Amino acid sequence: MKKSKGKYVYCFIRRPQSFDFNVPGMENSSVHLIESSGLAAVVSDMKQDYYPATKTNVISYQNVVEGVMRISNPVLPAIYGTVTEDIESIEEKILKEKREELMQALARFEGKVEYCLRGVWVDPSLIMKKIARTSPLLKSARERIAAAPLSIEEAIEIGRVMLDTRDSIKERIRDSALYTLEDVAEEYKVIPEVNEENIFNISVLVNKEKENEVGKIVAGLGKRHAKDKAFFKYVGPLPPYSFFDVRII
Repeated sequence: MKKSKGKYVYCFIRRPQSFDFNVPGMENSSVHLIESSGLAAVVSDMKQDYYPATKTNVISYQNVVEGVMRISNPVLPAIYGTVTEDIESIEEKILKEKREELMQALARFEGKVEYCLRGVWVDPSLIMKKIARTSPLLKSARERIAAAPLSIEEAIEIGRVMLDTRDSIKERIRDSALYTLEDVAEEYKVIPEVNEENIFNISVLVNKEKENEVGKIVAGLGKRHAKDKAFFKYVGPLPPYSFFDVRII
């Protein structure tokens, strides 16, 4: 792949008085600032034209953004893969043209960080066994199974009822989590789940003064829903990956 003179963009911050930063960027490239209009883009020189979203590359991107957050808050993370042709593109098309939107976003995220909370089944098969054993909707099916084999249609219907019941339990647990988070969440987003082992995935924006409450909330959810065969975990503090939505390029 040919060499590139472009810039890889990691994030945006208010223009700092100094920038002492030694976390390496993509392919161990040096990270530096491009400044204009009271703002700064955190960038590195691109050694190639394209960086696929490999585990190594994504970790490099996250390390830079989260490293910047430790010395400058708030930070506005660019979407992974944001690149520009040159310095002038960043100065003119982003820092100047998008100045008002970026400044508004910096004010919005002042003193706030993101936490990602996830609810997970201890063992997905356990909740299905519990539903099959205890659901009132399946009482007659359990009695029929004891007397004779089920038809294909009956088996399909039982499977549908079990999945619907599991989804109802998921919704109940998710709503319980959202209710509990009301005291600390400035904003939240429910991320659609595609993995059956996950109950919910919620990103919350939290004032830094209330960060210590997040762990307590997660521990409380674990105790409250132990009978549901669920446990809960969280990651953070993070930059507002899920909430910064200004279109940069």
